[in-house]
Amino acid sequence: MKHFRRSMTAYGRAQHPSKLGQWTVDIHSVNRKGLDLHISLPSALLFLDGEIRKWIAEITERGQVSVRISFEFLEQQGSIRLLKQHKQKWEKVAKALGFPASSIDLRFLVDRLDPHQIPVEEKALKADLQKAWETASKNWMAMKESEGKTLVHDIEKRMEHIEKELQKVSKLQPMLLDRYRKKLQERMKEIKIDIDEERLLREAALLADKAEISEEITRLHSHLGQMREYLGSKEKSVGRTLDFLAQEMGREIGTLMAKAGDNDISKIAIVIKSEVEKIREQVQNIE
Repeated sequence: MKHFRRSMTAYGRAQHPSKLGQWTVDIHSVNRKGLDLHISLPSALLFLDGEIRKWIAEITERGQVSVRISFEFLEQQGSIRLLKQHKQKWEKVAKALGFPASSIDLRFLVDRLDPHQIPVEEKALKADLQKAWETASKNWMAMKESEGKTLVHDIEKRMEHIEKELQKVSKLQPMLLDRYRKKLQERMKEIKIDIDEERLLREAALLADKAEISEEITRLHSHLGQMREYLGSKEKSVGRTLDFLAQEMGREIGTLMAKAGDNDISKIAIVIKSEVEKIREQVQNIE
């Protein structure tokens, strides 16, 4: 069974009507090295902050997660009683100021209704919020997985491109000795120095040995293999490991470019380096 990676950038939303009122839950996340939570709750619902943090930690391990929860109390007995009291009070104020009583409408009263004054059970609030949370988090996770599939597809394409370019480098490597011999021969002619063929080959062999890049090619193939394993692993959070592997690939290609000293290999190495940098950008958004 293939396991899909999840992106840290995603959004989920849900609205849930209940007997107490209307819940709205918005979840938005972006990439971060660790888990960074920002929760916005009405003051009357702050007692639910710890519960929400626990729910988030159960389903994700990395990212900056912003949660905004709002709640609108519906017309229940408690709120109706309070609205009547407010209506009488504000009508007296309006009359004293010379305004008609009709200026105190329902919207005006609702805006000034204090949720703290409405008698509701915490258990009932939590139960209703959990239903809204389950829908919003499901939508959030669906987007995380959808975005994650797109990221993995892009990374896999770039990895395949790198492997094809490495094959070109491997084919060019055995030709380096002959190329260095010709370069030395041309250089000796330019400065008018005679050198026997045996010494020329020896000097060229020394240069080719310094430019030996087999280890770098082998390690790059190894890192690509490990990256594939982690992209398909059952582990929930592999983003840090993928980022580390991308860094190591960057170091190896840098060393390869420095050692090769050959224009054709350098051109291929630049293409590989560009792909590695793009892979690193992508893996930094994987959970």
